[in-house]
Amino acid sequence: MSTLSAGGITLTIECCAVNPLETEEYKLDRRATGLRRAGDWDGAIAALRQRKALMGEQWMDDKLAKYLQRAGRFDEAMAEIQWLLDHSQARARRALGHQPVSAQQAGHATHCMLVHRAAALICQRERRADLQAHHEHLAERYGAIRQRLAPIARAEMKAALAQRLKADKINRGERR
Repeated sequence: MSTLSAGGITLTIECCAVNPLETEEYKLDRRATGLRRAGDWDGAIAALRQRKALMGEQWMDDKLAKYLQRAGRFDEAMAEIQWLLDHSQARARRALGHQPVSAQQAGHATHCMLVHRAAALICQRERRADLQAHHEHLAERYGAIRQRLAPIARAEMKAALAQRLKADKINRGERR
């Protein structure tokens, strides 16, 4: 808690920092890991589904898909992969909406690349060479898109930062 007084007015500020290790999402993730280690795949999957429900469209973890596959639920695992892909564009816009579009697209491409890599691994474990090759191909394509977008995104973010600094400098000059 912090108190600031000026001109007879007192302002008290209560700040509560959130410890990421104490969030419900983190606790559910740790619980899922513990249950998996104990061999309780259904319990681990239930904990991850609770975590996903709390996070909503911000969920971007492929762990649930991998756990589903390990529990012998391949079709559910692939449905989870598809959910991650279906929501990746909206997640990128929300998470990177303050960045140039090229940075949002690079973030989206990165996420899709990683999800397709996870899908390829799941398919490899299931000995589904046809689907594995398909997801490996898509992971490579998204990786190539990411590589092409990265320098454009860096340049646009640098230009946007320079523009904001220039505007701040002008605003400071006007106030003096």
